[in-house]
Amino acid sequence: MEQSACRISVIVPAYNAAPYLKRCYESLLAQSASDWEMLIVENGSTDGTTALGERLAQQDSRVRLLHSEKGVSRARNLGIDEARGEYTTFLDADDRLLPDAFEVFLRAAGAHPACEVIVGGTDGVAEGQPDTVYEGARIDEARVLFLRHPTRYLTVWGNLYRTAFLQASAVRFDPALTHAEDSDYLIRLLADCRELLLTDTPVYHYTVSDASAVHGQAGKLAEKYRASLEATARQLAEESADIREAFDFYVLDNLLVLLVHDVFCSAKSARAQRQDAAAVLDIPIFRHALERAPLGQAPIVKRLAYTAAKKKRLCLLQLIVRLRQWQNRQRR
Repeated sequence: MEQSACRISVIVPAYNAAPYLKRCYESLLAQSASDWEMLIVENGSTDGTTALGERLAQQDSRVRLLHSEKGVSRARNLGIDEARGEYTTFLDADDRLLPDAFEVFLRAAGAHPACEVIVGGTDGVAEGQPDTVYEGARIDEARVLFLRHPTRYLTVWGNLYRTAFLQASAVRFDPALTHAEDSDYLIRLLADCRELLLTDTPVYHYTVSDASAVHGQAGKLAEKYRASLEATARQLAEESADIREAFDFYVLDNLLVLLVHDVFCSAKSARAQRQDAAAVLDIPIFRHALERAPLGQAPIVKRLAYTAAKKKRLCLLQLIVRLRQWQNRQRR
């Protein structure tokens, strides 16, 4: 890569993002550090996303509007190739960065110049843990941690990446995957990483969306999850026993997400929901993870859910999932 044109490139996939893209841009304007570029990667929108991106690019030379084929993975891959900054971060168009995000990132990068990936926190869920550097053989410790806590760590947004590292790596987002494609990418990317910094300092605001649009499509969604998980499993086939065990828990976390946000949240009758759940539990990658994972290591509520799923106690599983759904509503 030639000499950097700025410190941070912000890759923003934008598909039908007209309602919130300006707010996303304004979160960059609010940064205490101004040496950045915004790569809006429009990918098949049918609304006013392109026109809005053009206006933003005309009024701010730091904004570039790019076009990719449809799909968030293709958009992010193009953004990686086009990034000019010393560092790169990903930002979803309906989310925003906190005002001091760049300052936090650049301060951490200055203190740890060898780090290729800096993992930041999300507001509302940061745990206040001390910064931790993983390097060399310890990278696998980070990978295990990420697999065991995917909703906290296995997101590509909220992190800072050295652009030269991203562009030199052969790892790219898999356009064939429509679910968990960012987790799959990060799992594979970390295998190339030599040094990583983990910080819980909040830098990112994630917008919780209503998942009701996918309710009642359990079979279709389960197939999409299966495809993604099997693709990742193939990449980890030769990894250590610790990573393979952590991957089993990652599979179970995805199973729980599917059960909570779709199977037991549809408009179907309770009996039909249990029938859908039984079909999902017969999918080999879920069944094998339930058989292999040491379920006693899971937190209590998850342990109860996984045990009920393993034994196909569907009424009990339904009750536990309903409790989980109630807990999620209380957090909003």
